[in-house]
Amino acid sequence: MIRLFLLFVLFWLTGAAPRGDRIEIIHADSNQGRMSDGEQLRILSGNVHVRKDSLEMFCDRAVFYTRQDYVHLSGHVLIDRGTRKLRSAQLKYYPREDLAFAFGGVRLISGADTLRADEMTYDLARDTLYARYDVRFHSPEKGTRLFGETAFFDRGREYLHLYGNSRVVQKDTASADTLRVWSEHLYYWKKPTRQLLARDSVRLQQGDFHARADSIRYDLDKELAYLMGRPRVKTGQNILNGDFMIAEMDSSAVRRVLVKNHATALSPRDSVSGDKNRLSGKEIELFLKDKKPTLIIARYNAGSIYFVDAESESGSNYATADSIYVYFKEGKPDSIVVTGGVQGKYYPEDYKGVRKF
Repeated sequence: MIRLFLLFVLFWLTGAAPRGDRIEIIHADSNQGRMSDGEQLRILSGNVHVRKDSLEMFCDRAVFYTRQDYVHLSGHVLIDRGTRKLRSAQLKYYPREDLAFAFGGVRLISGADTLRADEMTYDLARDTLYARYDVRFHSPEKGTRLFGETAFFDRGREYLHLYGNSRVVQKDTASADTLRVWSEHLYYWKKPTRQLLARDSVRLQQGDFHARADSIRYDLDKELAYLMGRPRVKTGQNILNGDFMIAEMDSSAVRRVLVKNHATALSPRDSVSGDKNRLSGKEIELFLKDKKPTLIIARYNAGSIYFVDAESESGSNYATADSIYVYFKEGKPDSIVVTGGVQGKYYPEDYKGVRKF
């Protein structure tokens, strides 16, 4: 009777199921069969290796449930489909749907990249994956790490979507600065270039460069950050606002910030007087070197109130023009050049009257 039962289960594993659902037993140290709650079980243990089509599965123990049509793998589980490998403590695999539920220290390895979580649902037929609880993604290329509460991976569209307190950490080997991004939703692509898209309450920090916006798209290869939806940037003592911004970086250091539409720039003259330098225009461009401003340009209906502390010509300057150039020395305004349709007023430092701006 037992022999007849074993033959029946083996027939289910290798022949009774439709050809696309067959699981082939390659190796097991022990191969047993028994009944449990009216269900016929096949139990493999010790160096288990089974195969379905091109999918290789390894574990310490595998239990085949004939009525429920799934196999429960446990102990050092590995499923290998060539381009990607998944490891976990336990895994339930449904051959008919080609669907795997993994839990316990789950790792999905794809090339050099690794996605970790407490639980993962892997749809091998569609090549999509859903992960939750302590999700962590690591790409050693430029040291990119992503974190979140849950994640969705779509192989066809080549992106990873993390959401729920998601964040990015990217360490740069050429500098001490680390790129950090916080948001509710975070998308990561690797092709054609590696890019991040952060949405909802986004904050970005790199050294003394701080930014916030409704959404930020960051090209990791080109080191370009696009800030959209009420963007605001603070770099050093300079605060920039506008409708849209582009920040260019070089080896993780911010080199240039372009502000478009309703652009404004604000910075304190010093820490004592309370005076503030102000610049406005349809477009503002800020250039930095060694984390300090070297030049700021306002274009198209530009306006400025700037306090210059140069030895030769200190005072306050109000101007409107097509373009206004403010040059800095050691991070402080040193001189101003105004071009095109100029109107303005200049008050020397020792002016005693009322200054009207």
